[in-house]
Amino acid sequence: MRVLVYGMDGATWRVIRPMMEKGKMRNLRSLMERGSYGVLHSLEPMISPMLWTTISSGKVPEKHGVKDFVIPSDAVKTRRIWDILEKYGKTVGIFGHMVTWPPRPIRHFMIPDVFARGPETYPPEYQFIREMAVAEAAGARSLAKYLGYVWQGVRHGFRLSSLWAAARYMAEEKLRHYGYLDTYYRKRLLKLRFQADLFVHLVRRFQPDYLFFYSNVTDACAHLYWKFHEPERFPEVTEEEVRKYGGVLEEVYEASDRALGRILKTLGPEDQVLVISDHGFQPVPQMEDTKTYVVRSEALLKALGVADRVRYVVISDRTYIRSLGNDTAFEDQLMERIRRIQIHGVPLFVTKRDKVGYVLVTVNNREASPHIDLSESVEIEGKPVPLGKLLSESDTRISGEHHPEGIIVVAGPGFKKGVEIEGASVLDITPTVLALFGIPIGRDMDGKPLTQVLADSVAEAISYVDTHDEDYTYSSEEGEYTDELKEHLRGLGYL
Repeated sequence: MRVLVYGMDGATWRVIRPMMEKGKMRNLRSLMERGSYGVLHSLEPMISPMLWTTISSGKVPEKHGVKDFVIPSDAVKTRRIWDILEKYGKTVGIFGHMVTWPPRPIRHFMIPDVFARGPETYPPEYQFIREMAVAEAAGARSLAKYLGYVWQGVRHGFRLSSLWAAARYMAEEKLRHYGYLDTYYRKRLLKLRFQADLFVHLVRRFQPDYLFFYSNVTDACAHLYWKFHEPERFPEVTEEEVRKYGGVLEEVYEASDRALGRILKTLGPEDQVLVISDHGFQPVPQMEDTKTYVVRSEALLKALGVADRVRYVVISDRTYIRSLGNDTAFEDQLMERIRRIQIHGVPLFVTKRDKVGYVLVTVNNREASPHIDLSESVEIEGKPVPLGKLLSESDTRISGEHHPEGIIVVAGPGFKKGVEIEGASVLDITPTVLALFGIPIGRDMDGKPLTQVLADSVAEAISYVDTHDEDYTYSSEEGEYTDELKEHLRGLGYL
């Protein structure tokens, strides 16, 4: 028996169900017909590396310690599912999971995620796939380099159809003078093709017991193209834009479904499958009565003189800030300093603690917006700072944002058929996978096995241990935001 977890970052029933009514998403529909499905509830803040680490550990962020995009793999404070499985003699194959850089030697493979700070993979001969992504992001399109990547790719599973699709795209890009919206999703669809090719090759070569495949194309494109998917919610969208980009989001979901179908062909009838997302998606709310503004987070932190003491991430109009070293006294002072910034006697920002402990900052749009003129200045601790440096009008380019209801679909002999899964959380995936393997669940995990959908024979055999973290050590390194990573995150709306 093997277990596959297929991660579709940000996938939502809001897109999938209408597509299925049109006869699309056939591979996912097939799994649903022979298995069970429902909503997988997320956690706040909905920051992907935090959520995927929660998924792979069964523990809340306070326990696993991952709260942003730059935590290295050896700084995770708890064992994750692949670490536990290896302790019990199982083999694993991990492709694209967040917070897996640098990769450690593992049985059998570990290919880090798109936010990795280096190209390293395990085994090392697959490093070319990360080098290829870095070269593309940097615009380093030398013919010699590409031919080298192509040769390595062909040796390790790249299909001729994928290479032909890449060649066709490169020709069209030059001939048609593609703009940003034309290239953004096309590049990511090509990347998904190559990733699926390589993953299928790796699975066939190593035959691991536990398989994990992750793609963020559904998340990345939902941020950018949602307004064309539901143009009635965005008055600024033109008919020409709808004609060109209105089908992009469905095309992305269909490509993800095709990749799933290819991977499913490597499995047998005795194998188990879980398709999950870390959160769902929704359109960014539009406020018609007044202009809305978002904070230029880095500029605000620099104006307060704390930019080198904190990490931050932006999700829609919300900025989540945490101090290096988790200095809560410093964070409390920072919140108070931000609260004191006023315009015409009205607080410019709203600050509070979220459930994980981040300092959450938003612009006080309801009360302050009528007083905001970006050509004027505001006083910050005795110094005038132009509002145009601190704020910008809400960026309509990012039109989709995270929603707490993701998806879960399960199928295989270890699961019941036809159950509507209710109350499932991202915390429950690792306990459920351990139950499928007959491995004890840690009592220190915050999730629970999904007994409502597990076959009776699996549910009856569930056992527990106090912890899987005995003798586990981890690093205290925080990690750094590289220029490449910052640019990547800005493109997704996270900075």
